[in-house]
Amino acid sequence: MSHIHSEHCSCGHHHHENNAGNGSILKKWILTFIIVGGILFLLKPFIVRQMLVRSSSYYSAFLYEETVRVCKKIIIIDKNNVRAWKMLGYAYKGENDIKNSIKSFERLVKLNPNDKGMIFDLATAYYSNKEYSKAGKYFEMICKTGPDKTGSLNIDVLDYYNSSAAMLKKCRVESEQNFSSEKKSNEKY
Repeated sequence: MSHIHSEHCSCGHHHHENNAGNGSILKKWILTFIIVGGILFLLKPFIVRQMLVRSSSYYSAFLYEETVRVCKKIIIIDKNNVRAWKMLGYAYKGENDIKNSIKSFERLVKLNPNDKGMIFDLATAYYSNKEYSKAGKYFEMICKTGPDKTGSLNIDVLDYYNSSAAMLKKCRVESEQNFSSEKKSNEKY
């Protein structure tokens, strides 16, 4: 039932308000919001998948800036999307933005702390940034898990254990050299 309110104003005319109309407009907006939200929720996996394909194409074409842009959009939609974080880390590395590459790989390791590949990516990013003690920490994490037991005869499978052991040795050498250099420069003063 509609309630009509009549008022006399200073102009001498009667003005009628229909209060029931305001409630019906609000209900329509709420219903529209729910429907649009539901559709977006249902389409989210499809949208993310299409954006991942696009970012992968950009990355393959060495269009790192475009890859970063699309991956950031994916992360807004799905903040825990491992593929987007990984591609973002690689794109930053391709742009020579090692600091942001490290941030992306750190996020990956938080999402998948047992994934040797992601730990290895983080360690190599630290190594590229000459942060040998941090790199060594992650290479050592991989070494503590023992040799890979993939059961695969595929030569392309990276042996993270052996690679990490070799990189850990390099990190220790680099750290020693840096320590010796710092010690010598401090002795001069």
